[in-house]
Amino acid sequence: MEVNQLTDSNVSAFSKREYYLDKVASDAKRLFIASDAQVHLEGIIVAGSGYLKNQLVSDGYLDKRLQSKIVKVMDIASGGRNGLVLAIGESKDIFSGTKMMKDQEVVQNLMQMLALEEDKVVVGVKEVFKALQSGGAVEKVVLAKELDDSSAQAVIPSFDKFEEKQPDCVELSVLKFLIKMAEEVGAEVDIVEVVTSETHVFVKGLGGAAAILRYPLPIDFFADEEAQKQDFENYEEDEQADSDLEFIF
Repeated sequence: MEVNQLTDSNVSAFSKREYYLDKVASDAKRLFIASDAQVHLEGIIVAGSGYLKNQLVSDGYLDKRLQSKIVKVMDIASGGRNGLVLAIGESKDIFSGTKMMKDQEVVQNLMQMLALEEDKVVVGVKEVFKALQSGGAVEKVVLAKELDDSSAQAVIPSFDKFEEKQPDCVELSVLKFLIKMAEEVGAEVDIVEVVTSETHVFVKGLGGAAAILRYPLPIDFFADEEAQKQDFENYEEDEQADSDLEFIF
């Protein structure tokens, strides 16, 4: 009885592994083989912490067109996003010259600029929007591709005022809207994809939007209009209170 139970368990485990490998192969085919039946990839790296990756490669699960693109099979210590970052880090020689490495370099340069000349770097969607309104202050804009999922109208303050001047902007995503603004003021634009740890930090820590300035802008330039109005009203009230005190004394 125990032998039969063990056998059933083994069969079940085998079926799960086979189902998982079939699914990985099916997803790879769907994602990497275009509608024209061509594989538009330079190469494929297969990485994992166990034996399944070897089984996927050696047991004929992958489409032959994908199989021929495998350039490396490697062991890594973990899975998920951390595993992806590890695999990329250990394959820099292979990725050299790719867009992913260029994106990483763009973000590294931005971080270095932020550390050395903080007053010439603006981060955050709202702040980049404000900087672009300055005219010629912005030299370069760095944006995450993921910003394409958000509506500019929902994210950017005072968008309705800007919309009156350019009604064709109504349906634009944050990404397309900021690109349009950058192009109009002659600023360079870099679009980065979130793959490496550096680009992940750029999105999660800096909001996926940054601008490198030709010269620093005054701090109050970035103040919210409503906040500026409130500060002015408070200032007027304080001035009036001082005048009343002087009159009393």
